[in-house]
Amino acid sequence: MEIRYNNKRDQGKRSGEKMSDKLISSLAFDKTVRGFAVDATATVQEAQRRHQATGAGAVALGNVLLGTLLMSAAGLKGDQTLSVKVMGDGPAGLIVADGRSDGTIKGYLQYPQITVPEDPAHQIAVHEAVGTQGTITVTKDLGLKQPYNGQTPLASGDIGADLTYYLAASEQIPASMGLAVHLAADGMVDAAGGFLVEMMPGATDDTATALETQIKALPQLIDWLPEDHTPADLLDAVLGAKQQILATQPVAFQCDCSKERFAKALAGLKPAQLQQMITDDHGAEAVCRFCQTHYQFSEAELKALLPTE
Repeated sequence: MEIRYNNKRDQGKRSGEKMSDKLISSLAFDKTVRGFAVDATATVQEAQRRHQATGAGAVALGNVLLGTLLMSAAGLKGDQTLSVKVMGDGPAGLIVADGRSDGTIKGYLQYPQITVPEDPAHQIAVHEAVGTQGTITVTKDLGLKQPYNGQTPLASGDIGADLTYYLAASEQIPASMGLAVHLAADGMVDAAGGFLVEMMPGATDDTATALETQIKALPQLIDWLPEDHTPADLLDAVLGAKQQILATQPVAFQCDCSKERFAKALAGLKPAQLQQMITDDHGAEAVCRFCQTHYQFSEAELKALLPTE
């Protein structure tokens, strides 16, 4: 199943009036369908702030963050991680998001300050930023000897539709995903959320038909987001009232970078490269591409990283 949403502007509330970001999971249709829904408004706003992204950049990155959050909730446990990389032919360039089962996520895009055409309501279709040709690559670190890697071509540049296609083609999971990022008139994110439903073994054709009918009957997701609807409301609309809520968890933009990690990376450079930094610059600055945190290394700190004889 595939579902698309048009971007329409609605006079909704800004994130300061919203509850904390959260993701819920549930079962429905006699436990043959799994459902997940997320409100990640503050998470996407934090990503926009950290990367100083325009509205177009925030829509592109936000959609990938949302999709990664939902797939992480559906497919991970414990310390497992999931990475989604989108390489399209649009102006955003490479977009990367890394998610964990605990609801934390980080991400970046190659060109955050892009400009693309808006519709009359100041909204941006995600394919304008991502492009319509390229690839989606999903990497899962499940704690095995080798991570799982799957890749499919971009089908439309609509991240929800393209991840739906990935799940079917690469992981053989019949699914439907809907994502949307709403912008205020000033280009700042004021709502972001979405849903994922997956058919499980035992689901019948009648269940698939009923689910598809309910999804097609949904209002435009972009119109829901700025209002007071919760993730539970969204799953009620997608799955119907007869569902079992399994869990509710917070979600947040959180990077695990540290100065110690960058020190290890610097220590892995050739001694001549470190010495050049010491001689020419008397120090170094490292910038995390995921969260834009800057780490300063003094001349003395760089000298301490040189191998001893």
